[in-house]
Amino acid sequence: MSLPPEIILNLWYYVDEDQQFIFALAGRAYMASGTDEEKTALLRQLAATDYPLALKLPTPDRYVTFYADKMRPGIVTVSELDNPATQLFEEVYQAIEADLVKMAEERNCPVEDYKIPDNPLFVMTALYQEDEGGVRVLGVAA
Repeated sequence: MSLPPEIILNLWYYVDEDQQFIFALAGRAYMASGTDEEKTALLRQLAATDYPLALKLPTPDRYVTFYADKMRPGIVTVSELDNPATQLFEEVYQAIEADLVKMAEERNCPVEDYKIPDNPLFVMTALYQEDEGGVRVLGVAA
């Protein structure tokens, strides 16, 4: 018996060179079926290569952190990722879901099938934007 497909996500966060602060966020949705282990393996495989196609947003301004000698909005410490109640990726989720709903409507598909679940399966990956513009994958974590 095959499991029904569901929306799963890859999430990325862009960090400074010391991996202490987050400056930007990104996300991409996929529709996949299978066990959670199979879907996680798929996300991990894609995490290292799919970030250029992801929706990228600045860290929300509601996060303010002392950085480079002053308080700056739109920067958050990496430790925020350990906060179980974090809303760090909320705008990313909202933007992705808005795109998915639009896609469903354009294709005359049930919108409910294109909504992000309440507790979506996701993989989170750290990225470092180099000064010359390149991006390095620092690590993939479930």
